[in-house]
Amino acid sequence: MKLSSHRRGMMPTEFDVSTMRTGDQFFWWVEVGELNPSVAIDPILWDQAKRLRAGKVSFSAGQDNLLSVSGPSETFRVLLRPQNDIDLNEQVRIRFGNRTLRLDFDGSIEHLLEDVRRRADRKRGFWVSIDVP
Repeated sequence: MKLSSHRRGMMPTEFDVSTMRTGDQFFWWVEVGELNPSVAIDPILWDQAKRLRAGKVSFSAGQDNLLSVSGPSETFRVLLRPQNDIDLNEQVRIRFGNRTLRLDFDGSIEHLLEDVRRRADRKRGFWVSIDVP
């Protein structure tokens, strides 16, 4: 018996998504912290809300290891693994608003092992994570 297999494509190096739910906070490279109160809504109260406003989460990996993150939260966790536009042998810069964080990957496997334990994804483990800000 021959079954077709599903293979996940490469993770996008740029995306724009929207969210309103507190449980909908993980998007490829970015894990959003607690949503701003103006965005988060309990699905049970959907019909009673005076104003529905989705929060836009944006991420892009540019040249020279420059990553840009924005969204409806004060905190983010950026998860990194080697891919086309990201070279962990070089310094990674993460831009959030008007701030820039710098990351020098030390080659340790602690982050990778913790990520595999937490997410149970053995095929696409993230090598390092950084909390912004």
